[in-house]
Amino acid sequence: KCPKVNFRTARQGITLINCDQLQLSGIMASRESNDTNLTASSKEPSPRRPLSGAILIGGQSRRMGTPKAELKIAGRRLIDIAIDLLHPFVHALALVGHYASALQLQGAGPHKGKSIVRLEDDPATTGPLAGIAALFSHQPDADWLVIPCDMPALTPQSIDWLLTAARGSATPTVGVLPGSPEPEPFPAVLPSTCAPACRAHIATGNRSLRSALAAMNARVIPIPESLAPCWTNCNTPEEFSRLTGEIS
Repeated sequence: KCPKVNFRTARQGITLINCDQLQLSGIMASRESNDTNLTASSKEPSPRRPLSGAILIGGQSRRMGTPKAELKIAGRRLIDIAIDLLHPFVHALALVGHYASALQLQGAGPHKGKSIVRLEDDPATTGPLAGIAALFSHQPDADWLVIPCDMPALTPQSIDWLLTAARGSATPTVGVLPGSPEPEPFPAVLPSTCAPACRAHIATGNRSLRSALAAMNARVIPIPESLAPCWTNCNTPEEFSRLTGEIS
């Protein structure tokens, strides 16, 4: 069986799954249930449930100085890169944040024929947590695959790895980078079953996303070294310039 240990920051509720059998295809992921641990020889992985996709674009971009969704890499905006990435994995898309209503989408592209809604952040809280709350309010029964617009290094392989790790889990699934003491809050798979815990956490006034993940009993999966560069975001012009050079 894949061992399970408490996340070393001791945030109650966040669990680190240490599973050497977790691989990109045909993943043998341990399940969060106390009485059901799946291994390679016991059961086939459960099928993936239909997912809705969400792209968070609500940040103020104060450090970047311009809306990050409009930044371009090789002539393509970050928002279009994000839509293109999520398109094969989801049946519907949501753009979330105060900038969503102003954002102009391309007339044609990978999102054509797939519904896209624009949602304002939930006023009950702030930051990325406000975007997540808006998603659960919009579709309480939906399972969400959530990414921010400022992670253009994410690849289909990294998303596939996360989705496979999340199979069968009733709580959020996120990754942790090698050697890092903190989980990476995005990308995240957020099942509908964690919505009540999310709302209860927001009601306490705590706006920390990582604390919210703990309150929702998030599963944290070690990110393979080969995929670690995908978990790079950009918050400043210097970071964006460096990331552009690495991707181009």
